[in-house]
Amino acid sequence: MFRLRTIELTCVALLAMTEMVNAQQDVRSNFWIGTHLFGADQYAPVLKNALGLRLSVLETEIDMNDDLKRHYRAHRIEIDDAIGTLTADLETKYSLTADKALMVMSGFGTGDPSDMLSVVYVGPPTNKFEVELARAKLLSNSDQPAAQLYTSLLFLYAIIKEADAKGMDYQTIIAPLREKALSLTLQAQDADPQSVAQIKDNLEALTPP
Repeated sequence: MFRLRTIELTCVALLAMTEMVNAQQDVRSNFWIGTHLFGADQYAPVLKNALGLRLSVLETEIDMNDDLKRHYRAHRIEIDDAIGTLTADLETKYSLTADKALMVMSGFGTGDPSDMLSVVYVGPPTNKFEVELARAKLLSNSDQPAAQLYTSLLFLYAIIKEADAKGMDYQTIIAPLREKALSLTLQAQDADPQSVAQIKDNLEALTPP
């Protein structure tokens, strides 16, 4: 009877551990989209679809091992209409959800919607990652190759920054993302030369611990 009870308790403990691991695996990191106004129209849903497609396409362009695929697919695009167009709103959203926020963006436009400018916040600077704020014409991705590559570069920069902060394995997680990000910098620089130059410097200096 005692032995059966011990086995039962062991099974319960293993089940609890499995549920805990599954819960940890279900934790997702988000790219937050806030207000994107063109006149009185809200373009956040359009932007979510465009960025979701960019995130999916980028996955096919990187040689991913199974661990990296799981990590990469744990990121998603989400909308929060409460995020305004002020930089402080982006910073607040990031700081309040730092465990889940990788990027926070909002923007507005006065010309054609495809020229709508987004302010992108990728979190406070660290001793390895200098870029905090960037600007991007995110809705123009379908028309401007440099904007597409720049958006992909910002995605990768944010994911690499997160992986480094969490102490994830350099060779299996960070290195493939870093290699792809560096390959984008030359063509992406037309979108925002200063930010791309900083990102490139940060990535080139990033080495295994």
